[in-house]
Amino acid sequence: MESVANAVFLTSPEGVIEWVNPAFTSLTGYTIDEAVGKKPSILKSGVQDTDFYKDMWQTIQKKENWHGELVNKKKDGSLYSEEMTITPVLDEKGEIINFAAIKQDITARKEAEQRIRSSEERFRSIINTAVDGIVVIDSDATVLEFSPAAEKIFGYTRDEVLGKNVNMLIPDEFRKRHDAAMGSYLAGNKAKILGKQLELSGLHKNGHTFPIDLSVAEARIGEDRMFTGIIRNITDRKEAEAALAEAKEAADAANQAKGDFLANMSHEIRTPMNAIIGMSHLCLGTELKPQQKDYVEKVHRSANALLGIINDILDFSKIEAGKMTIESIPFKLDDVLDNLSNQTAIKAQEKGLELLFDVAPDVPRYMKGDPLRLGQVLLNLVGNAIKFTTDGEIAVRIQVEQLTDVDARVVFTV
Repeated sequence: MESVANAVFLTSPEGVIEWVNPAFTSLTGYTIDEAVGKKPSILKSGVQDTDFYKDMWQTIQKKENWHGELVNKKKDGSLYSEEMTITPVLDEKGEIINFAAIKQDITARKEAEQRIRSSEERFRSIINTAVDGIVVIDSDATVLEFSPAAEKIFGYTRDEVLGKNVNMLIPDEFRKRHDAAMGSYLAGNKAKILGKQLELSGLHKNGHTFPIDLSVAEARIGEDRMFTGIIRNITDRKEAEAALAEAKEAADAANQAKGDFLANMSHEIRTPMNAIIGMSHLCLGTELKPQQKDYVEKVHRSANALLGIINDILDFSKIEAGKMTIESIPFKLDDVLDNLSNQTAIKAQEKGLELLFDVAPDVPRYMKGDPLRLGQVLLNLVGNAIKFTTDGEIAVRIQVEQLTDVDARVVFTV
């Protein structure tokens, strides 16, 4: 008894300590002299209530062993947990002559158990409050954990799924693929889904399939391998995406139809406008009365302004319709400049401005390109120059920057 590792003490039938071993003094901090003659109540911590000790005393008084766990207090006031067995010692007549108590310090074990419980509570709290479904399986595809969110997603209760094969949550057409992928990975091949987010299909308890986002992580505990799947039902998202795609398609179709119509109508719209501009220009070259000339000039200016607006609208429409192209056709530069002069000279004269064209001698007169786009750019630049110039002159200068036998880089400056 002196040499055992567990604390041991003997009491009289009345419960007074008569002897303790060295392990007792090491555990409690009381010396032999301090303990002998006292009752074990010197170790009471207040954690257990009176009913606890009443039950203990009644048990050993019936000459039965008592075994249990309790929290006691050392001499220095610190608490410790112990596991204790009290055995009545009987004489040859069967009368109690002592009580022998064996105490084992289980403080470290209880603290470890408390840490485990706290860890489990935190884990359970995370599982229970997670918005996404959590499903944990082992290497045999047996479900080990099924969160409340997973219950909501799949329609099964936790008890209905635990211990079952996870294939019950996978549509029939994908089960073989899942089993093959799991077998391949466990055989040592590279994982195809670990650490990735995938769009797959889930199987509801009622039999309907639905789209899910799935990400899988692996954990190893000793020789055991577990796989945790984080699952999100994306039915609402997919429906919203489909509706958005449908709306976008309808809008694109409407824009395409509008753009196609305007692009196809470009020549038909421009032709009468060009006729109005051309005829009014010719009419202004004839003998007209002052009032008639004023009317025709207003028609000519308005037609030019309207043609500019029409050209801008049609160009934007062509861009939208994907039909905006730069032509490459033979044209005469003088024709572009004459048209530019005809459309801007009158506005310049009205503001008292002089419009000059300065064409360098080495500029080729015959070119290949897009005369319409060139004319539009020059018309916009000269129109702005007239609009924002109050007096003086506006010069359109054309110079050759680079010239070869086959092409030229020509600079137009307003």
